[in-house]
Amino acid sequence: MLASVIFASAEHRRQVGGTSPRRLGPRSIEQDYNPGKKIQKRIIRRIEQYKVVFVALALPVPESWYCDCYHLILLLNKGATTITRLRYFKAELAWSEDDFLNPPAEYRGAPLWCWNTKLQRNRLLRQIDQLAEMGLGGFHIHSRVGLDTPYMGEEFMGHVKASVETAKAKGLLACLYDEDRWPSGAAGGLVVAENPEFKAVHLLLTKRKYGSFNLPPPLQGANGQARRSELGSLIARYDLQRGDDGLATSFKRLDDDQTAGSNTWFAYVEPNPPSEWFNGQTYVDTLEPRAIQKFIEETHEKYYSLLGSDFGTTVPSIFTDEPQFAHKSRLANSESEEDLFLPWTASFAQSFQKEYGYDILDQLPRILWDVQQAPAPQHKGQCAITQGAPSAARYHFHDHVCERFVSAFMDTVAAWCRDKNIALIGHMMHEPTLLSQTKALGEAMRCYRNLDMPGVDMLCDAYEYNTVKQATSVARQNGSCGVMSEIYGVTNWTFDFAGHKGAGDWQAALGITFRVRHLTWVSMAGEAKRDYPACIGYQSPWYKEYKYIEDHFSRLNIALTRGRAVVRVAVIHPIESFWLDYGPMDSSAAKCKFREDMFSSVTSWLLHGLVDFDFVSESLLPQQTSLDSIQPGSPFPVEDSRYDVVVVPNLKTIRRTTLDRLRWFSQNSGTVIFAGDLPSMLDGSAPVNLTLEDNVKHIPLTQYHLLQSLEAYRDIRITSKDNGDTISSMLYQLRQDGAKSFLFMCNTHRKRCFATEIGIKGLWIPTVLDTIIGERNVVPVSRRSNGWTWIEWHFEACGSLLVELSPYANQSTVTGTPQEVFRADWTTVAQVDIDHVELSEPNVLLLDYASFSTDGKAWEPETEILRIDNIIRERLGLPLKGEAYRQPWAVSGREREPKAEIRLRYRFTGAISTCDAQRVVLHIPHFAGPVIVVYLNGKRRGTVALQPDTVELGVLEPGQEFELRIECYGNRENSFGTLHMPDGVSRCTHSLAAPARADFPRRAGETHPPISLCEKSGNAQRILEIITDLRIPTSDVEDQFRVDPVLSVPSTSEGSATGADCTSSPTERQREPCRQTEGVVTSDDAPFFNEFTYSESLYISDLWFNTPLFATSGYQQFCEDGDHT
Repeated sequence: MLASVIFASAEHRRQVGGTSPRRLGPRSIEQDYNPGKKIQKRIIRRIEQYKVVFVALALPVPESWYCDCYHLILLLNKGATTITRLRYFKAELAWSEDDFLNPPAEYRGAPLWCWNTKLQRNRLLRQIDQLAEMGLGGFHIHSRVGLDTPYMGEEFMGHVKASVETAKAKGLLACLYDEDRWPSGAAGGLVVAENPEFKAVHLLLTKRKYGSFNLPPPLQGANGQARRSELGSLIARYDLQRGDDGLATSFKRLDDDQTAGSNTWFAYVEPNPPSEWFNGQTYVDTLEPRAIQKFIEETHEKYYSLLGSDFGTTVPSIFTDEPQFAHKSRLANSESEEDLFLPWTASFAQSFQKEYGYDILDQLPRILWDVQQAPAPQHKGQCAITQGAPSAARYHFHDHVCERFVSAFMDTVAAWCRDKNIALIGHMMHEPTLLSQTKALGEAMRCYRNLDMPGVDMLCDAYEYNTVKQATSVARQNGSCGVMSEIYGVTNWTFDFAGHKGAGDWQAALGITFRVRHLTWVSMAGEAKRDYPACIGYQSPWYKEYKYIEDHFSRLNIALTRGRAVVRVAVIHPIESFWLDYGPMDSSAAKCKFREDMFSSVTSWLLHGLVDFDFVSESLLPQQTSLDSIQPGSPFPVEDSRYDVVVVPNLKTIRRTTLDRLRWFSQNSGTVIFAGDLPSMLDGSAPVNLTLEDNVKHIPLTQYHLLQSLEAYRDIRITSKDNGDTISSMLYQLRQDGAKSFLFMCNTHRKRCFATEIGIKGLWIPTVLDTIIGERNVVPVSRRSNGWTWIEWHFEACGSLLVELSPYANQSTVTGTPQEVFRADWTTVAQVDIDHVELSEPNVLLLDYASFSTDGKAWEPETEILRIDNIIRERLGLPLKGEAYRQPWAVSGREREPKAEIRLRYRFTGAISTCDAQRVVLHIPHFAGPVIVVYLNGKRRGTVALQPDTVELGVLEPGQEFELRIECYGNRENSFGTLHMPDGVSRCTHSLAAPARADFPRRAGETHPPISLCEKSGNAQRILEIITDLRIPTSDVEDQFRVDPVLSVPSTSEGSATGADCTSSPTERQREPCRQTEGVVTSDDAPFFNEFTYSESLYISDLWFNTPLFATSGYQQFCEDGDHT
């Protein structure tokens, strides 16, 4: 059909280096593409979807419509699954300077926008404006810890619809997220609540029979890790004999009528105990396709019913987060008797036997123990295993679990998304290491096979090169439009713009295109404030300046989504060899560490040695590369990618399908390099003694030997201008786009700068594309020699460079402007003095230590507020902080009833100077509460409720330490209404005779304004707004309770004070002129104040309480109204 013909011609042009599309005229397209012909309905449907996307992108239609149809068919034949805005269609068009200066939304990032509170429509829409102001291209609607609107309910979906409509009006992306919190699959517990047969199950292998001991309370966690529940059934028993060396000398599966002995191990299939994290349910069975279909019904279908017309355009993608199976465990040592867990599902034994020809339950101990002199089951021509060799059953189990998981979850969800034209993006659980993915996934690369945009999760500012390389390799091979990164998670509030750029640059160099920032909170209320900050949103003071960072990466994306990556080296991924070594720790830890070290080292050697590469997954290779596609003198084909050389790095086992393709490639003049030990096994079982052909290289696995063997395939060199050494902190990506190329380089060092010489294979005219300001500038060439072009560039710490490379002709006379380096010697001409500092918002005093009392009982010792919370929770049988607990939306009204009344007491120490043996009076002229009681050294000294609002403290001897305790009693406005300043109370009142009801408008929950700068030294009257002694019931909800206290202490001498916020000190105050007043006479009926002068004020600014509160409607309203809560 037409699609096949077009694909064949396009493939020919791609192989010879052309990427420009062939324009199809109206007559030819009408002749060849006629809806009346028997063309697949799917292609016709996709063409219509494709046209909708182009209309949304404002691309030329119908002028380019025929070309667009051509591209669509080309993408379909290449395996493209969806036609959405995230396919970067503008990369197929001519370069646009306008787009480079102001990149469209699809080239910008879209953060996880965390819906983590009681949702309010106006608040959500206001935040969409703020995200656009930050330069972001949209958002992911992400249900997060603290959501108090029923997930997927009518109100929730109404907010979703409103947010999508707002995004559409603003040209933003409104991306979906498929779960309530994470991991994906449970739909917040809704899947298994209605279908308990879809609960995740695991296999428990234990020496402790059900009922033989009391189960400890189950740990709660935000993952699918297996936990003993004793809610399952016995499926097998084993008699296991172990020798002195820890190896299992023999084992046998016991029949039902055989008696268990001291060496008996019991195998149970059971679900996890109910989890608060899954809202009282469990995780879903991710090995069972029917369970995942139910997950789709609860989530994806509901979104499609509401937003289907926007799929592919305003709603381009849906994010899946950390799907996984029950984590595999292993023995701490061969003689250990701890419980062991393996993933399982009801049909696992049947599907395993169908695939491998034997019952895995007969061989179960081989997965977990190293078995001595025990032959493995033979199937499909496999040989028996001799003593000391790994078990084939172990290899088969890991492979089959992975395939069941990927086919049940990833393939099922991807098929639905493909049919509905929405891109499936996201990342897996535990992607980085061979160990982590073995335990939770089996193999990360296999999981990406049907993702439209594979993704990674990059936490803690880590440099996980292998994590990114696994995803970008599959994306390039599958012709995916890009790769997603959930970036900046757990970087904390101190993470600066240099960190944002540095972390993003190295990932961009490795192929990341779509940056999903972790995260943007709707609210900081409750647990949100500790939800892996920092928040990339309005809560961060710099949010309006973030466009500076976002413009850089979006401009970078304009170039790095064009054409294709130039990668000449393929490396066979070593995960399957690791499976064989995944046994008891005492016998396998050293082997596993060696494989992990080599896995990490090979990647680092190549990347920092400036030899780009892709991993090749052995499980995916048979579908990606047929033997017929390997042609004499041609690169090694892996789907859309082509490699000049293939490296096999120290594998223990290799698949027969892989070996056959490598042999055929080498026999057709291809280059294959075996580095380190040769594989000793085929398909994880059959021993093999490889003999290499003459044209196959075998080298030691060292950095030197590896890089030397690949020198002929190098495209980039970056050396020090000072001494010619290779700069080891550089990364790069080179892309070919027709006759031109784009080269991106970055310095991964956060502190050091480098003056470099950059060598680029080929003869080029280089033009610098400045991603910070959006300009271009031809850079001078230092020399062209031996087929290389050389330029000089100074890389600052976190510096980067994007270069457009145009072909050089001998007659070219283009000159460039040298880089201006601000590293010269400068002469100091003046010292800039700062004489005024102004806060952009009120300061904050953190109250993180308190003493406490429960239900009126004795006060308990001072400790951290979160420890207090857990002490009380443990006494009341509530989930502890640090553990997972239910979402507020899943907590019933009855469960929200108060469990106890808590009092908190905070203590502050300040230094106050007074005259010797003089009376001291505490003056609190205004406060927002009914009554205050004052204690001095534990003794009650008076009550403040009426004017003149004073308590005499008596004579305070100099040099003594006094404890001044102020107990402020509140009212129930906090519980049953909104919290605000009383009408008529002003922060800048200069006289007690001020009008009692002066106009002082204030919105409920509004941030209180700072003290006016016009206040004179004699004004010692401040507002005390502190509610420390509220009887506040504890619940699962915690929040910050904001008040602004001020203490004024009168004295008769010049002195100084130190506030609890450390805003002033005696030394600092002594630098200022003495501050004396003539007294504060407020009215004729207050002569008492004539006797005193105010020398200093003890001022505590902006007090916050981290206090467990019960979320009543009034309290919730206060929290949601304040942008700075």
